[in-house]
Amino acid sequence: MAPFAPARTRPSPLRPALRLLAAAALTAHAPAFAQARMPAQTQQQARQQTQQQKQKQAKKQAQPQPQTQAEEQAAPPERTLPQVVVQAQRLARDGISDSTAYTTRGAQVAGKTPRALREIPQSVTVFTEQRLRDQAQADVTRVLEWVPGVFNGLASETDTSRLYSRGFRLDNLSIDGSLAGTSFWQIPADFSAYDQVEVLRGPNGLFAGGGSSGSPAGHINLTRKRPQDTPHVLGEAALGSWQQHRASVDVNRRLLADGSLGVRLIASQANRAYFFRTARRRNTTLYGVAEWQPLATLTLTAGAELERRRALPWITGLPLRGDGAFPGYPRRMSTASPWSKWAIDTQGFFAETVWKWRENWQLKAAWNWRREKGDWDFGFLSGYVDPVPGSSQMALYQNAQRRLFPTAAARWM
Repeated sequence: MAPFAPARTRPSPLRPALRLLAAAALTAHAPAFAQARMPAQTQQQARQQTQQQKQKQAKKQAQPQPQTQAEEQAAPPERTLPQVVVQAQRLARDGISDSTAYTTRGAQVAGKTPRALREIPQSVTVFTEQRLRDQAQADVTRVLEWVPGVFNGLASETDTSRLYSRGFRLDNLSIDGSLAGTSFWQIPADFSAYDQVEVLRGPNGLFAGGGSSGSPAGHINLTRKRPQDTPHVLGEAALGSWQQHRASVDVNRRLLADGSLGVRLIASQANRAYFFRTARRRNTTLYGVAEWQPLATLTLTAGAELERRRALPWITGLPLRGDGAFPGYPRRMSTASPWSKWAIDTQGFFAETVWKWRENWQLKAAWNWRREKGDWDFGFLSGYVDPVPGSSQMALYQNAQRRLFPTAAARWM
């Protein structure tokens, strides 16, 4: 058997024609292949030129075209908003609030001179004159009841208060930073002579000397009214329930041509009764102060005050039955004797010198003298309506007391 051998084929006559067609096609697409083989750098330059041309066209379109005279006349004119002027009134002086201010630049409750509230590392509440006027507050005790954290426990007498702060008696009182006393009668009954009350809660041993220094309760400071730059004459009158009447007059003047001497006079009277019989109260206050500024850095101040309290108080509560039951008294029942009385007179004089010898530095010297003179006559019932037989309970009996207390105090600061 003969070995395998591939079969021989005859070349096709169409092959030369196909080769010619392929060559013609390559020749027709030669520019496209050439463009595809261009280097990348040449293509990037072409793109940059195209972008530059587009930017030039955009700038030409953005340029404002010159307007005709008719278009300029039809265009609205340029307008300017009116000027806005903001005015503010600065407080009159450090530590004293202006009559229309709700804030204060400083408080004297934590020292002898005013300091900013942020410099006092304890809780401080300040009531300015404007807030007191808005709330119609004229009684100092009522104002202190608004202080957060201060509680008025009240006493068995009508006009006596027992103020507590953080669980302790709040009995430290100062006026213009000078200690005034530690008794209730040192607190003025009427607020007409003062424009600001400041209460510090917590130990005051670092800020006040004398009295109950270091008391954990706190400290009360009252700021006297001083002459103001603008002269005025103010009168107020108020009516309230249970025959409450109050009237006050405030006169402020500048006496010298240069305005260096100012005088302020205040007078007020407040009367009231109560829903129960017999008790009543009448308070009269007179206050005058003069302030002279011979130099821009030197201020001399002197003043006097007089307060008279006349009251028929309710001294104690109503007697109960021996078993503690309420006998059913009428609402207007009172056991106070008609001849009972409270007669308290408070006199005070003060003088002050302030010298501002450097920026934010001042030297202050103050002298304060206050005297309280009291005459009390009490008469009231004590005991039980029907005491339990065999017990130590006592039947009703008349109780009468009389107290006289003249005290005086003079302090330098």
